[in-house]
Amino acid sequence: MKMLVTGGAGFIGSHLVDALVARGHEVLVVDDLSTGRMDQVNALARFYRLDITSQLMDEFFQKEKPQMVFHLAAQINARKSVERPDFDAWVNAWGSVRLVQLALEHNASKFIFASTGGAIYADDAQLPATEESACKPISPYAITKYFVDQYLAMYGMYHGMDWISLRYANVYGPRQNALGEAGVIAVFSQALAANQQPVIFGDGKQTRDFVYVDDVVSANLAALDLDTSAFDHSERVMNIGTGREASVKQVFDMVAALALQAGSAQGGSAQGGKQIEPVYGDAKPGDKLRSAIDAARAGRLLGWQPAFTLEQGIAKTYEWFAKQG
Repeated sequence: MKMLVTGGAGFIGSHLVDALVARGHEVLVVDDLSTGRMDQVNALARFYRLDITSQLMDEFFQKEKPQMVFHLAAQINARKSVERPDFDAWVNAWGSVRLVQLALEHNASKFIFASTGGAIYADDAQLPATEESACKPISPYAITKYFVDQYLAMYGMYHGMDWISLRYANVYGPRQNALGEAGVIAVFSQALAANQQPVIFGDGKQTRDFVYVDDVVSANLAALDLDTSAFDHSERVMNIGTGREASVKQVFDMVAALALQAGSAQGGSAQGGKQIEPVYGDAKPGDKLRSAIDAARAGRLLGWQPAFTLEQGIAKTYEWFAKQG
């Protein structure tokens, strides 16, 4: 089957492309390489360097006619979305709706969207938040993700499009861009593996639900296989997370412990053998205080649950960054 993965040169997208190729699918990758990397694109996938907002996407669909669409391309930095909400809306709202329309016009059989659970629910929602929890996005990034969720429901109701929206928690793992994507586990891992000092923005007590990238890929594969013909449209939105809160400071301490252990194993020690203490900076606008999401619906409908604990995932992530040199 012919699969399109937008953002397929990026962090999550490249892992998904690898998994689809391993299943024997014909995989098309669309990425503008603004944050993605060509060396992360599977050699067996067919690559197109395209911006999803480009009119050239019309020609792409006319030529390739993908049967399935995984839409992961996005402006993904919540802080940048606060600085440039117009750009965020152009890419994440208009670009996504245009892609949905093209998929409909060219008879794609399913559209799977990478939405957000980590940023979309109200700060005062009972945690872990379910898909029925109040949505109160506080960043333009989260607003546009919620916007596309609503458009997908409309396309399903009025045009019969088969769609699923996966609301990811805070995804982390190997290949994450520690600069462009601002994931704290990647930031801490890259800095401490290089014996540098990362900064915690805010007091470090803010919490996130961290989900490992391989678990996110498995959720996408389960969504691909799922027959949604009898589903209500509300059931097509599914949280993908662990339901567990971990503070930024807790994550820092876990990565710091791995850095100290790695330094000792090499005959020295990170940070000169001293306990690694964090440096704090001002909190960033658009950051939530607490976040955790309930993935019971994905468990019931997709048969999905996370396989990696936070400790296991951080260890794998730190090991990958340490090997990058």
